[in-house]
Amino acid sequence: MNTTEITALIQASLPDNTSKSITPAHVRGVADALNTRQPGLSSFAYFDDTNPGNTNVTERVGDILLGLFNEYTGELETFTKVTTWFDDTPMTTEKTDPAVYRRKGTEYFRLNWSGPLNIKWFGAKGTDDAANATRDTNAITAAVKLPFDLYIPEGTYYINKVITITKENYKITAHQQSVIKTLGTNINTININASGVVIDGVNFVGSGEKKTVDYQACIVMTAVQNCRIINSTFTNISGGAIYLVFQGVTGCSGNLIQNNIIINCVNRVPGDQDNDGAAIRLGYSGEGYFHTYNIIDNNYIDNEQGSDFGIALIGHGYENRITNNSIKNCVAYGILLYESSYGDGSVPLVYRNIIDGNTISDVGYALSPDPEPKNRTKGMGIYLQKAHQTVVTNNTINNVLINAGTETLAQGAIAAGGSCGCTISDNVIRNCNRDGIYLSLCFNTAITGNSIGDSKRYGIKIQDSSYLTLSGNTIKDSTNSALFATFYGLAEDSLSYFTALKETNNATTGEGISIVNNTVYRMASAVNPTITIQGNPADTVNGKPENYIKGLIFGGNTIKSTGSILNLSYARNCTIISNSLKLYGSGTSAMVSNAGCDNIRYINNEIEGVGVTITNGILCTSTNPLFSDNKIQGATSTIKFASDNYEDTRKTMYKSAPPTTGTFVAGDQIINTNPTITGTAPYRQYIKGWTYTSAGWVAGKAYETAPLPQGGKLTVTGGTAAQEHVVAHGLGVIPSAVTFSPATGSMSNAGLYVSAVDGTNITFRQTTASDIGIYWLALP
Repeated sequence: MNTTEITALIQASLPDNTSKSITPAHVRGVADALNTRQPGLSSFAYFDDTNPGNTNVTERVGDILLGLFNEYTGELETFTKVTTWFDDTPMTTEKTDPAVYRRKGTEYFRLNWSGPLNIKWFGAKGTDDAANATRDTNAITAAVKLPFDLYIPEGTYYINKVITITKENYKITAHQQSVIKTLGTNINTININASGVVIDGVNFVGSGEKKTVDYQACIVMTAVQNCRIINSTFTNISGGAIYLVFQGVTGCSGNLIQNNIIINCVNRVPGDQDNDGAAIRLGYSGEGYFHTYNIIDNNYIDNEQGSDFGIALIGHGYENRITNNSIKNCVAYGILLYESSYGDGSVPLVYRNIIDGNTISDVGYALSPDPEPKNRTKGMGIYLQKAHQTVVTNNTINNVLINAGTETLAQGAIAAGGSCGCTISDNVIRNCNRDGIYLSLCFNTAITGNSIGDSKRYGIKIQDSSYLTLSGNTIKDSTNSALFATFYGLAEDSLSYFTALKETNNATTGEGISIVNNTVYRMASAVNPTITIQGNPADTVNGKPENYIKGLIFGGNTIKSTGSILNLSYARNCTIISNSLKLYGSGTSAMVSNAGCDNIRYINNEIEGVGVTITNGILCTSTNPLFSDNKIQGATSTIKFASDNYEDTRKTMYKSAPPTTGTFVAGDQIINTNPTITGTAPYRQYIKGWTYTSAGWVAGKAYETAPLPQGGKLTVTGGTAAQEHVVAHGLGVIPSAVTFSPATGSMSNAGLYVSAVDGTNITFRQTTASDIGIYWLALP
C-alpha cells in the first residue's frame, strides 16, 4: 500500500464534520484498516537510540508512523508524534520507556493503543525461566511508572526486586493462566503507595522460604485509601500475603481485600517461636494512626502451619469488617484484634470492628519438633485483646486450641481479654480443645445465641468481669463444666495489660451478671458441677478483701445433666428464678449455695430427678435464703440446710400479715391466709407469704407468669439539667428495683437518678447537662 492509499484511508476514517487533518484520535481506525498489512520493521529497531547511525525508516503520514510491529508480541503498532508526556510536561529522553513513549532523533512519539498496557510490550518474557527475572522485573517496573492500567498475559514471570506503584487509581489485571513468581526471601513483590489501586485476578507465587524480616509480604499497602485486592491467588509466599501498614499518623482506610485464595504464607518453620506473621495483617505498633473502614471479605486462607495468624489487626483501628472468610491451619489465632501499643486506657485504640460469618478450623501448634510440647498458650479461633465494642457474630469455629496448655491468655475458641462493650452472638463452636468462649476482664459484654459443643474443658469461662449478659446460648457436652465463672476481685491497675479502658481499672468484678434462657446438655459422666459461679474469700496473705458476686440473675435456663447443676459461692442478693433442671445421675444436689452466700432467692424453679433419686433439690449452707414456689421431684430432700443438718424445720405460721413484735430467726415463714390478687393478666400476682431475714420480713410474691428481669440501654447526646428520659421497662409490674451503670467509651451516668417508676415506665432525670450512656436493669 503506497502513501497515497494510506492517506486516503486516514482521510476516510475522519467524521464528515471535522477538518481534513490527521489527529491521534483517529489513528486507531487507521490501525484497524491496516490489520492485514505485513509490517517489515520492529518498533524496537526503528527507535533504537543506542545506535546513532540507525537509518531504519517506516512509512509516515504527517505525525503518524505506520508499518511497525512489536517484536515481543508481533502486534501491529502505530505511533503519533507528541511534545508532552502524560502529565503535560515537556518530553525528555528520561521520560521515554521501552513501549509507549519513544524517541527518534529529536522527535518523540507515543504508542496508539486501547485498553490496558501489556507487560510483554515492555520486554517481559513470561517463559517460566528464572534467568529472565531481571528482564521481567524491569519490564513491569517501567510499565507501572506510567498511569495506564496494566495487563499480564498468559505466562510465568519472575520478580527479583519490589515493584512500587505510585500512581493513583492504577489497575493491574491478568490472564487466568498467568503467574508472577518472586525470587528470594526478603523482598516484597508489590508496594502500593497510592490510593485507588486495583489488583484483580493476579496469581502470585513465592519462594516457599521463611521470611527473615518483619513487614514483609507479597503486597504491602502503606497509608492508602480505597484500594482493592480482589480475585487473586497467593501461594508459598515468603512472609505474608497482604499487609496494610501506617505511615506517620495515617493508616489505611476504605480498602477492599476480597475473593482471594491464600495458601502457605511462610513466616515460620517447625521449632520457631511465635513471630506475628499473618496471611493478612493490619498493623503495627505506633502512635496517632488508625486503620479504618477496611473490608476483608470472602478470602480462603490455608496457612499450612506456616504462619501464626490468618487475619490480624495488630495496632490501632476501628470500623473494619472481617467477614465470610475461610481460615484454617494457623499456629496461634485464626482472627486476631490486638491493641499492640498500650496507652493509659483513657481512649480505646481498637474498637467497633466487626467479625462476621467466618469459618475457622484447625488452629494451634501441630508442628514437630515443638519447643513447648503440650504447653502452648495460643490456638484461639478468634482472639480480642483490648478490642472494644467488637461484634463477633455468625462465625463457625471447629478444632482449635490444638495442644494448648499453659493458661496465660484467655484460651477460648472465641476469647477476649480486657475488651469492653462487645457482642458475641450466634456463633457455632465445635470440638474446642479448651474452652468454647472465654472472657477475662471484660465489661458490658453480651454472649447471646451461640451454639457450643464438645469443648474439652468449659463451654463458657468468665473471669473477673462485670455487667455481662449470657442469653439464649446452647451448650452441649463440655467435659469439665458448661459454665465456669470466677470473680477474684478488682480489675487492678497491675492488670492493665488486659484491661480495656481506664475507667475499668480497679472496677469491682462479679456485678450485674445476667444468665438467662440458656439451654445446657451435659449427659456424659460429670464430676464438676455443670455451672459454677464463685466469688472469692478474703486473701489475708496479700491483704485483699473478699469479693462477692452481687445481683446475679440466673433465670429461665433449661439444663439437663448427669451431675450437680448450679454451684454458687460468695454471692449476695442474687435471684435464681424459673429454671428447668433435670438430673439423670443419682446422689447429687441440683443447686448448691455455699458458705459466703447471703440473700439468695430461689423462685419458681422446677427440679426433677429423671429415673433416679437425687440427694437434694437445693442444698443451702448460706444465710438468709428465700424459697418461693419451687417444684422439686425425685429428691430425698427437697431443700436442705446442711449447716444445721436438718431439713425444712423452720417455724411456719399462718397469718394475714407479718407480726410487728416477737422474736424470730432467719428462715421462719408465714403463709398468707388472706391473699389478694393484684395487677392485670398475664402478670397478676399475690403475696404468698413472708420469710424472715436479717432485714426483717420479706414478702414472697407469686405470679401467673413470673416476669424475668428486663434491661436495656439509654443513650442521650446533649442532655440538659432537669431533663427527663422515659423508657418502657416491659415487666408488666412495678419493678422492685432499678439499677444502672455507665456504658463504655465516653458514656456516663453522671448526675442521673431514677425519679419515677410505675408499671410501664422508668423515668430518669438529669441534674447536670451532659451526654448520657447507661445500661439499666429492672427487677420484678
